[in-house]
Amino acid sequence: MSTAATTIVELLRRSKKLHRMAADLAEEYNISLKELAADDDIAGSNGKKPESKQPKTSGEPKKKLAKRVQQMKDYLDKNGPSTRKKILQESGIPEGTVGMLLTKFCKKLDDDKWDWNKESE
Repeated sequence: MSTAATTIVELLRRSKKLHRMAADLAEEYNISLKELAADDDIAGSNGKKPESKQPKTSGEPKKKLAKRVQQMKDYLDKNGPSTRKKILQESGIPEGTVGMLLTKFCKKLDDDKWDWNKESE
């Protein structure tokens, strides 16, 4: 049996075990698995996530991200290496976005400051 086939068999075995555990928990707490399965937030039996009910936008999220990337780059160009806290306080970029931008586009220096990673351009 190939490595891929072995991996698939193992995943199926583990999946069955998880289903049994879920059924046991549902029974213990008097929860209907059928009602849970009908919930839109739970992946279907094919393992795929349900379609989003939000309308699809054109390139707006990408434009917004590009704007935030440029905002971070401009901030660091103007202020030099800065701590995460200082960036959060002064840049106007939301906290979660700051974290993502620091991870993807910046490098952490020895003094807990962050600077733009030229290699990410």
